[in-house]
Amino acid sequence: MTWAVTDRAHRVGLVLLVLVCVGAATPILLGSTSLPLMAITAISVVSMWRMSLARTVQVSLDADGITKTLGTRSWRLAWSEVEAVSFTRFLGSDQLLLTGEPQPHWSASDRLFSLVPAGTRAVQVPTTQLAAVGELLADHGLLSR
Repeated sequence: MTWAVTDRAHRVGLVLLVLVCVGAATPILLGSTSLPLMAITAISVVSMWRMSLARTVQVSLDADGITKTLGTRSWRLAWSEVEAVSFTRFLGSDQLLLTGEPQPHWSASDRLFSLVPAGTRAVQVPTTQLAAVGELLADHGLLSR
């Protein structure tokens, strides 16, 4: 089972970066020559560019585990490494939470802006796929029917 969606948490992070960039660039455009504001603006522009290139998350569930790819980065979690699963809603999107060994995360969408505990990873699931994902997880003994 595979799907690709625009990642909601990633989109919110991009909007926040745009706001930071606008806030930092406004005094510069009004004539202030502040090096710290210039640095913040430059870093924000580069970060926005990188985030805009990696806005679609691709998720694949198979017999061995789950793979999440966002831009050029991806991670894989085997079903044997998953200790618990649950579903939650975040910013109007359905999220599958997978709890296992703590691993480094590289995206705000992995830990929903650090709102989920360490060791838990989030994967956005389209509403149309919730039942099928629940069945697949139940088949692996990770979710009760």
